[in-house]
Amino acid sequence: MKRLSVIFASLLVSLCSVGAWARPDHEPPKRHAERDTSAIAENFRIGVDRTITVEPGATRWVNVRRAEVIRFVVKPAGGTPDEFIRRMDVLSNQPYPLSKLAPEGLASGLANVMVYVAPDRLSRR
Repeated sequence: MKRLSVIFASLLVSLCSVGAWARPDHEPPKRHAERDTSAIAENFRIGVDRTITVEPGATRWVNVRRAEVIRFVVKPAGGTPDEFIRRMDVLSNQPYPLSKLAPEGLASGLANVMVYVAPDRLSRR
């Protein structure tokens, strides 16, 4: 009898949760392409350590630290500024072109901008 009451109670709880989910005023979940990602982007920007403005042709290098979260603002001459956010998760301190970090649409103008990575403040290297 005790086992039957436990089964009945769990069935009742599951039916109540399904009933709460299937309200008539509830919107169906949106597909990934329809979701508003501005709130996600704003929450991610809170964790940004620095913002670096890059002008292709004028900027030759940027200095960053390992494990920093950087928002790069790319301002092309006569164009609208674009931005992207990257965490500097690199293993070596060797310089490399910023075009390796940039999204496909921005990478072409950033091949001459070098990124120099310093060790993070907690590292002993």
